Amino acid sequence: MRISDSCVSAEDIKRECDADSLFAYLQMGLGVMIVKNKEWIGYIDWHSVYLGDDLLITKVVIYGDEEESRRLTEKFRSKILIYSYRDNIT
Repeated sequence: MRISDSCVSAEDIKRECDADSLFAYLQMGLGVMIVKNKEWIGYIDWHSVYLGDDLLITKVVIYGDEEESRRLTEKFRSKILIYSYRDNIT
């Protein structure tokens, strides 16, 4: 299996969710929030793996849309979230 098959970029998730950004303060226990027009439209549940630096996606939730949440969860479950400096994940 290729490493890239085990990962998903934040850009791909934002495109799938029609979102502007991802936002999280992991040290405070906040999950990864999905943001559109400066409002939270959903979140990503995750587990920290390896040395605590990688985020393994367990569930994607879009508020008010169970079907879309289920589709996104199936697509991204068990993938490592790869984010960049443009994402506000600290």
